[in-house]
Amino acid sequence: MSTPPTTRLEVSDKEEAAIRAAVRNADASPLGPTYVVAGLDHVAGLVELRSDPQVSDPIYDLPRPFHDREHRGNG
Repeated sequence: MSTPPTTRLEVSDKEEAAIRAAVRNADASPLGPTYVVAGLDHVAGLVELRSDPQVSDPIYDLPRPFHDREHRGNG
């Protein structure tokens, strides 16, 4: 697996909370009517997509095997 990027910013607790809130409350509607923010109901489809070697093989540092727990945020 490749090393994660080292571009980590030190921010205050208040700024961290603001960033997290902005991500959690993202509005995909400006992107168009077919865009949505992925949620737990998308996990099975994402696991299926990543399980396709034509999709995942070129991305050599994706952790394998693919399980739904990694995509639910508790892997």
